[in-house]
Amino acid sequence: MHATIRRYEGVDAARTDELTRKVGETLVPRLKSLEGFSGYYLIEADNGVFSSVGLFKEPAQSDEATKIATGEAASGGRGSARQTLPSGEVRHRASPDGNRAKVFAIDATARGEGHG
Repeated sequence: MHATIRRYEGVDAARTDELTRKVGETLVPRLKSLEGFSGYYLIEADNGVFSSVGLFKEPAQSDEATKIATGEAASGGRGSARQTLPSGEVRHRASPDGNRAKVFAIDATARGEGHG
């Protein structure tokens, strides 16, 4: 599994609900259509900062998602996007119950079965 973490700064605090809705309506469906999609998470921090985590099976798939997300951010008024950490292979996964069942819940998201 390959992960990419992005950081978006300068998001208008009055538009965070709109941003979240647009991500769900436009970006997520495009990412789900990509081969290897394993999950996407949008995280709201304070002061107009959002982060996202995208999960894909292969690095090339993650790179394609970055192109899509960067284009969506530019056209959607989400503030400036930049990749804050290098993308890379997920080396360790953990869940609260100590087994790998949660990983399957992430994978189910790609098929529309997971919970957002």
